[in-house]
Amino acid sequence: MNKVARLLPPGVKDIFGQPAHHLTRLNHELSAHFGRWGYEPIIPPTFEYFDNLPDA
Repeated sequence: MNKVARLLPPGVKDIFGQPAHHLTRLNHELSAHFGRWGYEPIIPPTFEYFDNLPDA
């Protein structure tokens, strides 16, 4: 395992190059598709208090 990978929390990874372009294009296409149905984008907070989350 390289040094950078050890600095990231478990379950988190960087995406580079062609896979990043593919995911960006897919995100744009899905946003446009759902936008035609009247959905609007939201950006939830990166961090929030655990107490605010519903019970699982």
